[in-house]
Amino acid sequence: STTCAGAVITAVGDKVSFRGAQLPMGPSVCEVRVNVVVPVAGAYVNTMPGGTVIANDGAVTNPQPGPSATLHVLQPPTVAKAFAQGTVAPGVPNRLTVTLSNPNAAQALTGVALRDALPAGLFVAQVPNASTTCAGGTVSAVASADSAQIAGATVPAGGSCSFAFDTVSNVPGLYTNTIP
Repeated sequence: STTCAGAVITAVGDKVSFRGAQLPMGPSVCEVRVNVVVPVAGAYVNTMPGGTVIANDGAVTNPQPGPSATLHVLQPPTVAKAFAQGTVAPGVPNRLTVTLSNPNAAQALTGVALRDALPAGLFVAQVPNASTTCAGGTVSAVASADSAQIAGATVPAGGSCSFAFDTVSNVPGLYTNTIP
């Protein structure tokens, strides 16, 4: 998209060009925005070399060295979970801890949210005892609910944090709790 009057944008492969933009006299600004997709996590530097923006039949160009911007693409967090006890009697609460790990050594993950849907027959305990070690995170674990979630969490760079709550089932059985 663009805010440049009269501009036509062309995007082919890893190249973007635009032409026909008209700016009014005096100080003015227009923007060209494109969505990008990258194959792997990492830092991607985009530089517009000097002299590539041409106006007034070549009388005006952008200066050297030209503007640049860096896009930091992060790896997603990994998730692990475990019950405090492998076996409990029906009606006895069992603590479930969900651990979020950040594989990005130099960048924290912010605004992290996760919903854990419990398997049929397993519920948040009457006294949820919800807690988190994730900075800024808010845990929602409502008594008798079939799910719990965390929102607004920060997972530190190269580190991990967790949220936990008590679960209960009144029916004997094997309950496998997975996050897709």
